[in-house]
Amino acid sequence: MKNNAKKHTLFCEKITEIYVYFIFVVLSLFCFPDYSRITASKFNLFFIGTVIYVVILLEVLITAENSEILFRLKQWRSPPALALLTFLVFSIISFAFSPHIKLSLLGSGKFDGVISGILYFISFFGVLSFGKFKVRYITAFLPVVLFNFVLSLLQFFSLNPFWLYPQNMNYHDAFRLYANEFMGSFGNVDIFSAFMAMAVPLFVLAALNCYGKIRTLFFISVFA
Repeated sequence: MKNNAKKHTLFCEKITEIYVYFIFVVLSLFCFPDYSRITASKFNLFFIGTVIYVVILLEVLITAENSEILFRLKQWRSPPALALLTFLVFSIISFAFSPHIKLSLLGSGKFDGVISGILYFISFFGVLSFGKFKVRYITAFLPVVLFNFVLSLLQFFSLNPFWLYPQNMNYHDAFRLYANEFMGSFGNVDIFSAFMAMAVPLFVLAALNCYGKIRTLFFISVFA
């Protein structure tokens, strides 16, 4: 019985590890070959990946009745989980009283509706319960940031890698359509800048706690 409980817990941890790599690497680099639909494509990929992750976890939790699994689920009492739960509650209240129910369900162009909020909370709670901090997660994040750094520089200098812009369009385009609007593998320049800014404290902390060549690489990525 104890061995089965351990197996179930380890399985949940492994699935969570795969999901973290999916978010850090696959979802970040996924770049639909048309910037006009890149946000929708990323949302669809996030939705499918998160639903698969949650379904697998639920199946394990339903079939594995053991104290260790239940103890892990008590992580919802932690301050970060309670803060996110509070945000989710207010999001649901806002959705319920919105005069634009259909629009608020998915959100407008950025897909920031109540469904996204629910998915964020569930995925966060799953990772909080069964995930463990690993330096290799941040290491896997390095090529993602460096790739976006190089890609954005090429776009800034009027190149069009992967043919993401429509024909005869580029980053500048006489400051009309597409000017300063799309960049990196994220499309929206505001989301892209938030992504890059988020990596700064992550890489600084990693650099301060690592040694050797990997430390230098973290500092280079902070510069990027």
